[in-house]
Amino acid sequence: MHHHRKFQFLPQKRYHLIVKTQEESWQLPQESRASLKHVWYYFEELLFKQNLDYEAELEALVMMRNHFHGILVIKSEDLSLWRSDLSEKLGLKVEIKTIELKCLVQYQAVYRYICFNPLMAGLCRTPLDYPYSSFSILMGHSDLPLRGVMDRMNLLANPTWMITEGPKQLSFDGF
Repeated sequence: MHHHRKFQFLPQKRYHLIVKTQEESWQLPQESRASLKHVWYYFEELLFKQNLDYEAELEALVMMRNHFHGILVIKSEDLSLWRSDLSEKLGLKVEIKTIELKCLVQYQAVYRYICFNPLMAGLCRTPLDYPYSSFSILMGHSDLPLRGVMDRMNLLANPTWMITEGPKQLSFDGF
């Protein structure tokens, strides 16, 4: 019940954030074929500054070869501007999609999906092994920087709920 109250009474709304490049892999403004580590540093800095500008934050993040998923917490009236500002700053051919998470069950499903995405893609043996994930970083298994990503729902204090239920396949229209 404690998590449920935290979810309901936050003044901002939570969204499943999906950002996908139209290219085969991320291409940064200064590098045509950037390593995933460089891409992580670039987006971590960009998202940190973007969220400061909009008093927003992330509660989860995973970087894949050509897309990333996150849980964005932001006031609904700022969302459209946040998205267009990010698109402009990226200067890349990207699709940005946000899906409102209306209840704790949806939130947990997306959180679980974000954590297990690299495992389901065959990139690691366990979610903790994948360094480009807030789950791995917050659990102390990756030393990559991660500013502005908070576990506000306190789900990582006891992550067994996520592991015992395992990964679930989510469907995202158009992706």
